[in-house]
Amino acid sequence: MGLLCCFDGGNSAQRKEEERAASAEALANAAQAFQRRQEEFEKSAAGRAARAQQQQQAAAKQAASSNKGEPVLKCLYRYNMFRGLPSPFASRTNTPDL
Repeated sequence: MGLLCCFDGGNSAQRKEEERAASAEALANAAQAFQRRQEEFEKSAAGRAARAQQQQQAAAKQAASSNKGEPVLKCLYRYNMFRGLPSPFASRTNTPDL
């Protein structure tokens, strides 16, 4: 019998299934509790204030967008030409390897 000390008659599969089911139930309970707390927070004054602040930040970010419709590569081309740098569209076949 000493060789069969790890054999428990097939109960390990049943025990693992029970543990898996208990874990799934605990996860579902935690998700429900989180959802309930989230709904309570959104109804509270602090939740409404947080939502208003997020909306204000999103509006400010959209208003401060630096891209006013001009393509970025066009801006880069103009910047390089102003500074006397080569065009990013120029052929790179004549450049030495570094």
